[in-house]
Amino acid sequence: MEFNDYSISDYEYLYMVMQGDHDSMTCLCDLYTRLLWKLSHTGFNQENPAGVGVEDVYQEASIGFREALFSYDISRLVGMAHFINHCVGNTVKSTIRKLR
Repeated sequence: MEFNDYSISDYEYLYMVMQGDHDSMTCLCDLYTRLLWKLSHTGFNQENPAGVGVEDVYQEASIGFREALFSYDISRLVGMAHFINHCVGNTVKSTIRKLR
């Protein structure tokens, strides 16, 4: 199933994910990959935890991304990208804090 990134909004992808569409989850992951890497590198470079690579932080960011998707509530009038940025950023900070 091919999706055009410009014709389907994040909210429509989220609706399809909630309906169980795995292709939509893949598309959302692809759309937010750069943000996840950015937040992972930023958190990793601020603390430089010993024995952990940036890939490990990225994996935790991916888990935070999925949690953010399933806890997002459109009725709160917060943009989805902002909410994901906030949740994933907090997940990365918590992960780095645990590794000190």
